[in-house]
Amino acid sequence: MKLLKSFLLIIILVSFSACSSDDDGGGSNSVELTIENLVGTYEVTFLRGSSETSVTATDGSTVVTETEEREGDTFTNAIFVFNANGTYTTSGNFRETSTVTITGQSPETESEIVSIDDSGTYSVNTESRTIIFDSDEINDVTRFNGTELRIVENYIDSFESFNEVGIVEIRMTKLQ
Repeated sequence: MKLLKSFLLIIILVSFSACSSDDDGGGSNSVELTIENLVGTYEVTFLRGSSETSVTATDGSTVVTETEEREGDTFTNAIFVFNANGTYTTSGNFRETSTVTITGQSPETESEIVSIDDSGTYSVNTESRTIIFDSDEINDVTRFNGTELRIVENYIDSFESFNEVGIVEIRMTKLQ
């Protein structure tokens, strides 16, 4: 989960309010998801995420303690490069606006400029239409038509009695 967690810290996003035709995996214009077809330079055009943090009480009940909605905009040279040798690089920046609501309190919203400089490895599973980043971060490809790529990561992070469940969506357009 390193890449999208980095993106999560760097970008985060979600909350799907797209048309059903946008979520059809590419529809009749879908291209087979292979490394050969994926290789290229993509511009990040959309980032959105949401998460919910809960704690397990001593009696075993679960209490939601925080929700967060994040969205990226003002993308400046936000580039994602997939190389033929199974490596990737990201660069650029964007503005991230996040709204955090702690149970029993008013929501708080803040914005910051985030740099997305990163690199690592990736692999593709053609049958399940997934991209695996850094050997352990599995992302569903919800659209790939040769020019547009959409990836979604559903994640669960746990630490002691705290659990965070979230989703991140990234949309990209192929430049070359």
